[in-house]
Amino acid sequence: MKNLLIFSLVLLLASCTKTQPTAPDPTDLREQIADAYQKGQWEKVIQLTDSLVKDSFYADLTLAYAQSLRECGMPTRSINVVKKELENPEESTKPEYLYNELGLSSSLIGDYDAAIKAYNKALELNPKYVRSLVGLADVYETQGDISKALDYYNQACEIFFIEGPEDQAYYLGHRMIKIAPDDNRGWHILYRCYRNDGNEEDAIYCLKKYQSL
Repeated sequence: MKNLLIFSLVLLLASCTKTQPTAPDPTDLREQIADAYQKGQWEKVIQLTDSLVKDSFYADLTLAYAQSLRECGMPTRSINVVKKELENPEESTKPEYLYNELGLSSSLIGDYDAAIKAYNKALELNPKYVRSLVGLADVYETQGDISKALDYYNQACEIFFIEGPEDQAYYLGHRMIKIAPDDNRGWHILYRCYRNDGNEEDAIYCLKKYQSL
């Protein structure tokens, strides 16, 4: 009986000293998430972020997580993640980025009023946040309000001319001409792009188109 008691005690001690499974290291996971995000590996970002314990899920991961959900065809889930984070916007890093992400996902599900509201909120926080200017332009273009779309594309181009990259202004100028060839704003943007690039022939052509409209 005594030997049986001793054997049971040994088993109990052994079970207590056995190495317990440990939770994933949040620091290591964050590095993996950042790497996957930079590479556009959206499904991996979601998988890694889901594996974090709740008290390790910080605001700096929310944007990557939400964007990855949207890129993987889950905009509604992305919206829920962003809205939860924005319950305490003062604790968020660059909240305008989150509002912009909310605008993108809202547009995807056809909730254009919510998208416009989110983009405008982002611009309240950062009036030069060009992604939200382009986001608003895209929404208004989708809704058929071409005049407003051109206004916001034009504002975005002005920022690209000042802060770069100017090739984005070139891209938006062509888009403006595509949706409204008889509006002179797109031609003026392209004139400036070609002039700055030293392409005199195309600059003169766009200038003449601009002046004729």
